[in-house]
Amino acid sequence: MTILLRNISCLLFINCLLAVAFCYQIQRNRSVERWESYGSHNFIPHNEHMDAVLFGTSRSFAFSKCPEIHHEFEKILDRPVLNLSQPGNGIVPNQIALERYFQERNSADQIVYFADPTFFMTRKYNEGVPGIEVQPLNAQFFFLAMRAGVEESRLLEYVRSKFAWSWISDFRLDPDCSNTLPIGRPAIIERATKRRNKHLLAEGISLERTDHYVKVLGQFIETAERHGATVSIVVLPTMLNPETGKKTFLKALKPLLSGSDVAFYDFGSVMDQAKFYENIDHFNKDGVLHFAREYLRPLLDGELSVALSMDTPMEMPP
Repeated sequence: MTILLRNISCLLFINCLLAVAFCYQIQRNRSVERWESYGSHNFIPHNEHMDAVLFGTSRSFAFSKCPEIHHEFEKILDRPVLNLSQPGNGIVPNQIALERYFQERNSADQIVYFADPTFFMTRKYNEGVPGIEVQPLNAQFFFLAMRAGVEESRLLEYVRSKFAWSWISDFRLDPDCSNTLPIGRPAIIERATKRRNKHLLAEGISLERTDHYVKVLGQFIETAERHGATVSIVVLPTMLNPETGKKTFLKALKPLLSGSDVAFYDFGSVMDQAKFYENIDHFNKDGVLHFAREYLRPLLDGELSVALSMDTPMEMPP
């Protein structure tokens, strides 16, 4: 009986190794661009230098969700840009992505983190990592996720998903590249805002929880600066005015940035015209290109004379 159990254990171990090797072989032959998969942030370059690397949620992922948008975006910025923003990812998954970027011996002049205040108030979009199942099989990612406290159930789902047919068959999400008709009427905006708050702020607004995730943002900043990059924290424009939870986020953020070299830019009060949005908090194509031209390009070029403080209103072109 002992010999039988040992043989079965060895057979299971060998099959696990073969399964992992099979998954890695599938990934080796894939060519994934930023606009082809919501899981592309682990298909990162190796030993390359980028002028700017962007991190954030779906708000900044909009810069690169389609090839035509990303190419025009880069053309306006006049520099190559790697956008590692991912829908549904709070600061914890972004910190993992940043560490993975530098583990691959890459470098960057500038790191820009597009902060969504509500994502600093929920465990679901941090340790919960909603999109973990579409991340490529990678041992370094797995151990970084474990160290970051990602929920065990999500780690198991990450491993399980690599043996699903959708992954093996290389299923890709087709991005919506249409320039969606802008929203408009105040009643529509109000209803959409209530739905958004119910969805994203189900855990409520907590300064203690926000403080915790702002400390992770501090780790993000330390990681970038340790590798020679300058860091900017940016709050993007939305149709939400005021944005629920933003005051709590700024209150937690202020001590972190006090006396640091990190630039903070709050663009929340600009671009309030509906023509720039496909919904209340995501740019359409026109919004992406306008923001790149009027705000992000000057930021990356160092042409914004003063980094905005928490108490300074934004005074730039509408």
